[in-house]
Amino acid sequence: MNTLLLLNALGAVLLVVLAVCSVPCVVLLVQLWAAIGVRRGSLQATPDPLSSDAAAPPVDVVVLMPAHNEAASLGRTLAPLVPSPAGLRVLVVADNCTDPTADVARQAGADVVERHDPTQRGKGHALQFGVNHLRVCPPEVVLVLDADCQTSPEGLLRLARLCRDLGRPVQGINLMHAPPGSGLGLRVAEFTWMIKTCIRPMGWQRLGAPCQLMGTGFALPWSVAQDLPLASGHIAEDLQLTIRMARDGVTPVWAPVCRVDSWFPTGEAAQAAQRSRWEHGHLQLVLSEGPRALVESLGAGRRALLPIALDLCVPPLSFLVWVLMGLGVAAGGLASLGGPWVPALWAWGLLGGLALAVGVVWWRWGRHLLTPAELVGIPWFVLKKLGLYRRFFGARHTEWNRADRD
Repeated sequence: MNTLLLLNALGAVLLVVLAVCSVPCVVLLVQLWAAIGVRRGSLQATPDPLSSDAAAPPVDVVVLMPAHNEAASLGRTLAPLVPSPAGLRVLVVADNCTDPTADVARQAGADVVERHDPTQRGKGHALQFGVNHLRVCPPEVVLVLDADCQTSPEGLLRLARLCRDLGRPVQGINLMHAPPGSGLGLRVAEFTWMIKTCIRPMGWQRLGAPCQLMGTGFALPWSVAQDLPLASGHIAEDLQLTIRMARDGVTPVWAPVCRVDSWFPTGEAAQAAQRSRWEHGHLQLVLSEGPRALVESLGAGRRALLPIALDLCVPPLSFLVWVLMGLGVAAGGLASLGGPWVPALWAWGLLGGLALAVGVVWWRWGRHLLTPAELVGIPWFVLKKLGLYRRFFGARHTEWNRADRD
């Protein structure tokens, strides 16, 4: 009798944990299936839905580009943007550089400001420095673009016009690619990145919900940008900024009117550092801000925060799979000893639902990235990330750093 009571008590604990874990799972499933239901869902930039290129009035926009030791790649980024079409200016913030980043930017024709403060490192501090510089002659729209990205001036102008017309932040398509000849791990990373930055926002947009900012390829109305506390060394400053804006009642919208492309680094050490910074920063905000934002969203006048809080509570896909697998194994073991079967069925049901949704997403958008045989290798990719998540609870990545790129 005592053993049965213990098994039932453990089963009840697992049910509570599964109920908590079901929130991000359900949010993710809703986003994926909503995106799958978009008839013309595309990962290519599309025309501005509010105004045509020919008829739209000009917009005063500045492309704000933080750059830390980006001399090697900055010229390729600036080449299609400078000299600029009418209404498009480029301001490069050469931030704590020890290479000729500022000289490369000037030679390309961009405006340049240099910042030197090694005690305050991070992209957020560079953005704040750039916004402060623009206060003398502020634009209508500030467009944030990383120094290692590729895009078109036409797409940026469409993004800026939409931002001005809506009067709210707008996030464009943000894709990262595995360099040619990359192994399975980087191509799986490209696929999961596409799910995070394109498929999930596409589904959320179909339901009328706002999206998260994604670090690059987004536009801010000057009325919003001038008051934002951008100066931050947080390793996930884009998510932190999204939460801050949502608390103020300003939420970004995802709009596929502009596409920004960048590439994963090829060096294993650089890949590991970049992945650690992204995922540790994301998990840190999930745990520290997610529950708080959910509670706040239930208060009066905070409804705009709810979809952002729900979206924030979805951890990295690999981490979510690891948690569900662990709960499934624990619940299965408990059931084999005579405990309840409901927790095991619940956990494996959630895993099966995620696998099905990801499989349909792959069929529609990811077949050019992974073959069917390689798709089966995703569990191995997830397995290899266990060490990264173990370090989050031990030697957590907390400081901003630039990933070395080829």
